[in-house]
Amino acid sequence: MLAAGIAYGRAAISGGGVVNRYVTLMAPTLCGCYLAWARFGPPPAAGAVAGGTFLAAVALAWPNARAGLAAARGRHLVHTCIERDVYRGVPVSILAEQHRWFFGCPDPSWLVPNLQELGRHGVAPFHRLADEPRLRDVPAEWKVDG
Repeated sequence: MLAAGIAYGRAAISGGGVVNRYVTLMAPTLCGCYLAWARFGPPPAAGAVAGGTFLAAVALAWPNARAGLAAARGRHLVHTCIERDVYRGVPVSILAEQHRWFFGCPDPSWLVPNLQELGRHGVAPFHRLADEPRLRDVPAEWKVDG
């Protein structure tokens, strides 16, 4: 019960309601209850608990798998966009700026050397990162007619 209370409280503080990842805090308690019933419960009840646990797992797995597949499709789309940008020769600084939200990095200057390190180690698609363009200063003369 303590784990369930902590999970619910942490989720409510962050404004997320009951968040999926907090289920893992309650999982050891459920496993302990299951094992206690299987070991010490009367034989008919132990079978009913095992069957009920299996049915609950199957019933909860379907919506979880559907949500996971939807999330995976979104992530795959972003991965495809990043890979496309790398293969098109987008410089690593621009790549870091455009996709920093996906990498969870608020500072692109931190992300650039890390992406380059992935490229040095041969991690696809980052092994094909484009070099930064060589920029040069071009003086401009301004004339104001008037």
